[in-house]
Amino acid sequence: NPAPLEAPGNRTSDFLYAEDAAEALLLALSWLQANSGELPAADRLFHIGSGEEVSVAEAARLIRELTGANIDIVERPAAVSRRFCFDNTRARKVLGFRPRSLREGMSEYVNELMG
Repeated sequence: NPAPLEAPGNRTSDFLYAEDAAEALLLALSWLQANSGELPAADRLFHIGSGEEVSVAEAARLIRELTGANIDIVERPAAVSRRFCFDNTRARKVLGFRPRSLREGMSEYVNELMG
């Protein structure tokens, strides 16, 4: 029997691969060391995320696709609709930050687990 997974279909999030988060921190630290003058606080702020808004149901479908898991995804509306996604434009331009997509990060993770 498939394992049921109730997913709030109208909720979205910005999923970020852990290695991309670590890379963003290193890029920001390097940038701060090179530009540590009298920068206002606002110029030292970077939003770090994938920049990709993905619903919980979409993420569950991707996991099912990549792993072949027998999951029956049941989309249910959440009591409160919540959308969440970072605008990482400044981190991309200033730091050269290039996060992986959810599919890329999840594929890499699944390959490591099943490798």
